[in-house]
Amino acid sequence: PLADRPRTVRRDGMRRALSAALILIAQGAAPALAEEADTAEETALAEIEACTLEDVGYETPETLWDCYSGAFSACMVEADTSYRKMSGCYRLETRRIETLIERQITRLKIERRKNYRSLDPTRQIDSFGTLLDADQAAWESFRQSEVAFIRLSFNNLEADASAMILTRKRYLRLRMMGFYYRLPEGLP
Repeated sequence: PLADRPRTVRRDGMRRALSAALILIAQGAAPALAEEADTAEETALAEIEACTLEDVGYETPETLWDCYSGAFSACMVEADTSYRKMSGCYRLETRRIETLIERQITRLKIERRKNYRSLDPTRQIDSFGTLLDADQAAWESFRQSEVAFIRLSFNNLEADASAMILTRKRYLRLRMMGFYYRLPEGLP
């Protein structure tokens, strides 16, 4: 009988049953939650991208001080004065900007490849894409060492904030390159 079993064995069995039930419930809600999260993330990316359109051009400075997603602002409000939570907000926004960088690099490569072929159809090698990848790798290495130095010299919060600022500057530079090449909006 159940009463003869030790209390810990009964609790473990109930915990396992409760965990299994929660997993089944969560699996039913997981697709809807994932879709909602994807939509929110795409909205955040669109907010940053739209903001940068206003800041890209020959007459504008290379800063994006006001280009934050609404998700970042909400995260910072929720973080209140917790350095750990604020660092997390900076890291999430940095990842968003990194996504935009990847998209911009793809756009640049596609457009450049189209233009290259129209100018010289016999040319098989597109050194622009190779150089852009090498430049991006060098920039990532620079950012990594800069952030490591700041983390060592100051603290995690300063390092995460600096990573976001450096990433924003890189994104703006790539957007400027797209402006120079008259890159159409809406490419992948």
